[in-house]
Amino acid sequence: MNFLAHSLLGFDDDELIAGQICGDFVRGSTLSHFPVGLETGIRLHRHLDAYTDSHPGLVAARAELEGVSQRFAGIIIDVLFDHFLAQHWSRFSAQSLPAHASTVHAALDIHRRFLPDLLQRFMPVFSRERILERNTELPAIEQTLARLSRRSPRFAPLAIDGAHLLTLREQLQEPFESFYPDLLGAARAYLDLREQSHPQQAEQQKRASAPPQKRKKKRKASGASNVNDSKASQPATLPEQWTRSQYSSLALANRELSFLAFDERVLALASDANVPLLERLRFLCISSSNLDEFFEIRVAGLKQKILGGIEGAGIDGMSPLQEMDVINREAHALVEKQYQLLNEVLIPELAEHDIRFFTRKSWSSEISTWVKDFFTNEIAPVLSPLGLDPAHPFPRLTNKSLNFIIDLRGVDAFGRDSGFALVRAPRSLPRVIRVPSEICGVRDGFVFLSSIVHSQIGSLFNGMNPVGVYQFKATRNSDLYVSEEEVANLRRALESELVQRNFGQAVRLEVAANCPNRIVRYLQRQFQLEQYDVYRVDGPVNLNRLLAIPDEIDRPDLKYPSFTPHVAPAFQSGMSIFENITQRSPILFHHPYESYVPVIDLVRQAAADPDVLAIKQTLYRTGHESVFVSSLMEASRRGKDVTVVIELRARFDEAANIELATRLQEAGIQVVYGVVGFKTHAKMLLVVRREKKKLVKYVHVGTGNYHATTARAYTDISMLTNSKAITEDVHRVFTQLTGLGQTLNLKQLVQAPFTLHTFIVDRIARETKVAAKGGKGHVIARMNSLVDPGVIQALYEASQAGVKVELVVRGICMLKAQVPGLSENIRVISVLGRFLEHSRVFWFLNEGKEQLYISSADWMPRNFFNRVEIAVPLDGNALDRVKEECLEVYLKDNVFAWEQQADGTYRRLKPGSDGTREGTADKQANKVSEEPFCAQQFLIDRYGGSRLDH
Repeated sequence: MNFLAHSLLGFDDDELIAGQICGDFVRGSTLSHFPVGLETGIRLHRHLDAYTDSHPGLVAARAELEGVSQRFAGIIIDVLFDHFLAQHWSRFSAQSLPAHASTVHAALDIHRRFLPDLLQRFMPVFSRERILERNTELPAIEQTLARLSRRSPRFAPLAIDGAHLLTLREQLQEPFESFYPDLLGAARAYLDLREQSHPQQAEQQKRASAPPQKRKKKRKASGASNVNDSKASQPATLPEQWTRSQYSSLALANRELSFLAFDERVLALASDANVPLLERLRFLCISSSNLDEFFEIRVAGLKQKILGGIEGAGIDGMSPLQEMDVINREAHALVEKQYQLLNEVLIPELAEHDIRFFTRKSWSSEISTWVKDFFTNEIAPVLSPLGLDPAHPFPRLTNKSLNFIIDLRGVDAFGRDSGFALVRAPRSLPRVIRVPSEICGVRDGFVFLSSIVHSQIGSLFNGMNPVGVYQFKATRNSDLYVSEEEVANLRRALESELVQRNFGQAVRLEVAANCPNRIVRYLQRQFQLEQYDVYRVDGPVNLNRLLAIPDEIDRPDLKYPSFTPHVAPAFQSGMSIFENITQRSPILFHHPYESYVPVIDLVRQAAADPDVLAIKQTLYRTGHESVFVSSLMEASRRGKDVTVVIELRARFDEAANIELATRLQEAGIQVVYGVVGFKTHAKMLLVVRREKKKLVKYVHVGTGNYHATTARAYTDISMLTNSKAITEDVHRVFTQLTGLGQTLNLKQLVQAPFTLHTFIVDRIARETKVAAKGGKGHVIARMNSLVDPGVIQALYEASQAGVKVELVVRGICMLKAQVPGLSENIRVISVLGRFLEHSRVFWFLNEGKEQLYISSADWMPRNFFNRVEIAVPLDGNALDRVKEECLEVYLKDNVFAWEQQADGTYRRLKPGSDGTREGTADKQANKVSEEPFCAQQFLIDRYGGSRLDH
């Protein structure tokens, strides 16, 4: 589809029209900086493009075009379809074509300040050359294709003569006549569904586009009172998602600064003398890795806003420029702390334990000789030095790669004056190399790859004089853009984007601290970066690559003690997993304190059991050589019906999941990529088994991924059950994901993106109502991140009514706790430690009839509105156990817990440090224990593991 068709399907709405035209000029999945109507138009554009690409009639037409390769068939069809529209315009619009063109130009002009720069530059051409009107005659089409053919030699086949074009027009007339009504229906259906799905945005768009006298007051949204409010006969209805204007006065912390505060807490573990030394090095690397990803995604997005001229404040009141300024200041300070800790604390302490990193100045003659031989035999053969001159321009360097810029003096064999040269270190080379103990004199001795290359650089430039060698690393925008509506080509589009991921726009430059300013400025120009984007570091620029060191060194005395997860005796009794579930359902697991093996056994035994008929599973991240995958493939080979809902868009696991999807499909497994526009993040496994001539369902649900490795490092809650209500709900969700259907009438589960947000807000509001009447309201919740302003506002209102709110939020928290008059009854703590805290648990007092849910979802807009998530209720002993182990125990932690203060900072709790916590209403209840209490250690002791304290 081309401009004319897209603008016509804007249905005379100036925002939709402008958004439709924008669709060809906007990249990226983050569109929230556009007004609602423009965002809807852009998404409609992408949806219609995907619909066109996958329409059976057009797929056949592309294949049958005479004398046209498949590569260019789509372009020719797009151009000719605009021609058919223009020729028969009166059939499709009550406006004349010139009047429609004027409407489009006016729409673009009205919304000019929101348009991408490229489109703004194109607008004069768009008007001057009458792009929308000129395609009524075939010669104009011929000129359009000829102009396209001159863009690049590879487009030369688009230069089609008039006779051939006439043949193609006759061939495509009938496909157009049958296709356009379908396209029109698809556009209307999409807008209808979006209005149902986002009623608040639709109302906002109507108000924005209606004359002032016709605008209505916004109707207050009503929250669902229970899980069963939706009926199976209703159309799909999503909750209202917040808008910036709706929460402009809400007190919120800045999301990016909250993340940096979290990363500083991770760095604090690297500084903690009570943490084993090699584990401290590991935490330092994690802190560095976290910061890399922060720049790749969050800072990259912020820079795009700035480049796009977005000046308005976000919901936290900060403009993109203000945000960037504060981020730069905080991030520079954090990086300085990282290298100071490495150089002044960790490296000296490691040396005291016979673990040494040898710098060039400390090399003995034996080490120097060994380094030279190692470089010659193992490193030099894979290096490709590049002299920089007009014939050898600055290359495209991959994201986060280790590189060296060399300042050369002298004249080479061709008479060229030297200048700068580059050496790229392939990813295949280790960044830290072990030196044989007989050479270095210590048990564990290492040299950095950068030191080896630096010392031997002269051998790569024979006869030249390298007067300076400086390592550097560029971090690039790594967010993938794939049209959310492009379901037909989702996998192919992802594969294409993955190729480009390593070459996105640079967002940060890390360079050796001793690199001269003139070289730094040269690198800045190459990467188009400002001075504040430059981070001078005193050590390896790829700090996170030291993460391999703790695993390479066999020093149990410098690591956490070995830990064996607990296995309940029932799972060692010889009974099958199905007998276990039948007798003990629900069976709860608290990973990693309890073994993940029973979960694996469910799939493994199901694959081999002749009575099992079907297996369905979601996979988000599962790891290499996954036992789940091998069991699913074995089940398929044995003739069972196996369905896997795999999320191709799991960030930084996209390539692995595409490869996994291929393997599963080749094994005969039905692979589903989820729902267009929504990541499938729910953790569900369903087994259907024939027992005594009846079909019985068994289910596993949890808060963590089906990943056997992270199950030993992340804390998560999961459950095996044959409960009819829960298994039937899970079955219905799978059916919805793999097929088509209306909103589900779930009996037990709560599902995003449909009911979860309103459910949570409603449960908080219920506690508020009880407290307002003089009763006792209490909410305890645990999650990775708290970002959603709708939930935050509900929590503020609860606090003001007297509800006691206790939150365990590991990472980002935009809620401001303990602020007088706003949130003095809210306590927020962040608990870190050996295991990554990953469980999501929500508890409500409910006037003594306690309710508790475990969930795959954090309290973030993306989880509530853009992902498929589930929350599962627990009751009885399961409720009591999870409440204690996941909530109450963590609220008592005073060893690895940080508490948010009224000014937004976090203070690490210490046993008996000051008697009570500041700003809390209930001093006695919140009194800090005099005795050290570590939640993770308590749980390891409970399950019979090793101790964590040292």
